[in-house]
Amino acid sequence: MVSLLERYILREFLTSFSIAIAGITAILFIGTSFKILSSMPGLDLVFLLEVIPLILPYALVHAMPLAALIGAVTAHCRMRADNEVMAMKLTGTRLRRLVLPTVFLGLVLSFASLMTNNHLAPYCRGKLKSVTRNTVTRILSSFSESRNTFQYDNYKFHWQRVSDGRLEDVLVYKAPRRDEDGAPTEPPVLVHAKYGRFRLDPHDNLIKFEVEGILADYDHLPTIDGTASAKPDKKRAADDPLGGDVKVTGSARSTAITIDLDSLGNSVDKRVKAKDRDIDDLYALHARDLAQDRVSRPVISLEIHRRVSAALANLTLALLGAAVGFWFRGTNRILAYLIAVGIGVAGYYPVTQVGLRLAEQGRIPAVVGSQLGNVVLVVVSLLLLRRGLR
Repeated sequence: MVSLLERYILREFLTSFSIAIAGITAILFIGTSFKILSSMPGLDLVFLLEVIPLILPYALVHAMPLAALIGAVTAHCRMRADNEVMAMKLTGTRLRRLVLPTVFLGLVLSFASLMTNNHLAPYCRGKLKSVTRNTVTRILSSFSESRNTFQYDNYKFHWQRVSDGRLEDVLVYKAPRRDEDGAPTEPPVLVHAKYGRFRLDPHDNLIKFEVEGILADYDHLPTIDGTASAKPDKKRAADDPLGGDVKVTGSARSTAITIDLDSLGNSVDKRVKAKDRDIDDLYALHARDLAQDRVSRPVISLEIHRRVSAALANLTLALLGAAVGFWFRGTNRILAYLIAVGIGVAGYYPVTQVGLRLAEQGRIPAVVGSQLGNVVLVVVSLLLLRRGLR
């Protein structure tokens, strides 16, 4: 049966957790919305309203661990400030009981995060692709002489007229990319052509902007080398210094700029395609590799363990919050928050990234690499608890 003290801790934790997760999710959502709307002019509020429920699972998964940390710090700092810990010492109550409600809530949040990452988030990712593709199709079908500009990444397309779905008198400008110091790493490119056309490839989720009848090429376009019959091979196209998801292929008189629709309105790191898969699909691929007497693909095993690690971060960060709350002797609660967040961010995220990188390189097992950050947090939390509960 839950005691009065445990209900008090649960109430304080959940109150602070709710406020924190609302604030962190709002910040993540505002940043994501800005990125989506700026990724391609023409995306409107209707599109944003459609993708809000599809983005929320990712935002919640990232916000929950930090919110759990803040909730635990608040609950346990208040207990020390109100002399609850001293009172329990005088009555002979074991102080370790004070940590149990936080551990319980950390486990609940870890389970919820794991289920979201394994099932809901991949489903929403697929729906987001579908909504993005439909919206882009609608935008492409609405081009006219009055709406004669389209921008993607560092490319800007402009045309004078539209005739039978074909754009005429086309200018394609490629702005130079810049390094960390703001210096351009490549010259700008401006191409003037007779015709241009956007084509949607729903199978590969791509847009191709085909440029025909190039009239002038100011500076150079990487695959346009002045030789009418020259066509770049696949290796050369892959090595073009265009960056991102844009590649240029074609001859000297025509070219095609390919835009990956996955990069439009994409708020999730897409370097690893396994992140898009439901957990059942990952286990099926893993089982198929084992059935064929092959070593399971590292990316599959690493993604499975990464999801478990991200879910357990709710538990380890909540435990860290409780430890900091008991250990901190000051009255400035903001300072306690800063200490807890500093230890949590520095102790979990960088260490976890290093562990995942080592696991990708095959230097350590995936289960070890993915859990390095959580192990560090548990060790630090136990040391702080030992000092705080004396």
